[in-house]
Amino acid sequence: MIYATASSDGKAFKSTNGGDTWEELRFGFQRLGGCGVVMNPVDSSVLYATSTNGLLMTRDGGRNWQRDRPGSNTFARLWRDSTSLAVNPTDPATLYAASSAGVFKSSDRGETWNAISAVTPTNGLRRYLLDPTDPSIIYAEAEGLFKSTDGGQRWKSINSGLPDLSTRSLVMDPANPRVLYVGTFKRGVFRSTDAGESWQPTGAK
Repeated sequence: MIYATASSDGKAFKSTNGGDTWEELRFGFQRLGGCGVVMNPVDSSVLYATSTNGLLMTRDGGRNWQRDRPGSNTFARLWRDSTSLAVNPTDPATLYAASSAGVFKSSDRGETWNAISAVTPTNGLRRYLLDPTDPSIIYAEAEGLFKSTDGGQRWKSINSGLPDLSTRSLVMDPANPRVLYVGTFKRGVFRSTDAGESWQPTGAK
């Protein structure tokens, strides 16, 4: 199962045959936010997404969606400006969401949210990655890379070996969560084999 989003028009698509053909997911709401579609790691029929109108969830692989209507200006801004949404791989009831409003955590599948101490919104937080073997380890890509080992309460910079550059993406090797890759603007791809403690260029542009 593959899900893909088109950031230019806020649409999302689903493929069940390895990407040979695609079906557009119909939300019935306004356009998606910046985080795309996130799959529950335990149950692939459960998906989350954010839109300009709130958090969306489906339990049937995208055929029907439910929308949470945030009541406060803080949460309205969270969904409107969302840049990252992550699901705890060992506890799928726990979600993390980030935007220019801050970083928030839900322990009840998105019913309620609480702010947590994290990378400041002014750092331009774009992506969250959770270690599937230890969800208390979280990586964040902002203007630089950050790592938390206590579930997002405290963070440290992990930019050793990275030049002063702008990062564009951060991914984890699914076979080895200690191996990370970061894409940069005009400087290629860098790799870490020690959980972000050091980085080396891969030569890929």
